[in-house]
Amino acid sequence: PGGSIALLVRYRSHLKTILPAMEDASIAWQGTDISPLKQREVIMDVYSLTKALHNPVDEISWVALLRSPFCGLSLSDLQVLKNYFTNFKRVIAWLVSSAELGPAQTRSTEVWSILSKNGASRLKSFSQRLRPQWEQRERKPLRQWIESAWYSLGGEFLAASSHDGEDSGSVSDFFDLLESVDQESLLSGKPFAMEELERRVDRLYASSASKVGGTD
Repeated sequence: PGGSIALLVRYRSHLKTILPAMEDASIAWQGTDISPLKQREVIMDVYSLTKALHNPVDEISWVALLRSPFCGLSLSDLQVLKNYFTNFKRVIAWLVSSAELGPAQTRSTEVWSILSKNGASRLKSFSQRLRPQWEQRERKPLRQWIESAWYSLGGEFLAASSHDGEDSGSVSDFFDLLESVDQESLLSGKPFAMEELERRVDRLYASSASKVGGTD
């Protein structure tokens, strides 16, 4: 009693039955290299945000961003936007534009009227918080820029209430990695490469522990 034991498994898939059984028995545990960082809910969201802001013509990442909890737009409202602007690149250009006078203001009024009430409310809130962040593009270090956008879009709340439990630590690990890759790019004189960030994320694991109390 009061001691601890080590449990070694050959494959992580074996833990799918072992860990739930331990938690059902109220046995506290702590693990290493169990949960890939890229599979965490908050990491999928912040990664979509990073890819979208880094590349304004990456339509897949922008769709993922608008579908994510940062905005929560429905598929039907996304289709309405695409149909109205004729292609998604124009949707992105409108979203990040800070011009709200003349034709742009008229267009905004039209967009809000054709979306669902919930969709218009969500997208208006999202765009109002995103546009000031977009204006800081290339004016701040990459980590500072993305992290500021993450906070502005409610990332801190999302991390605290994620499906994986309070997960701000995973986001902090991601931003540390983002800063490291960016600094290496600057020192080498090469452009920042999302592929390198993705490769590094694939090798990271989140801190893992049981939810039944402290570890021994």
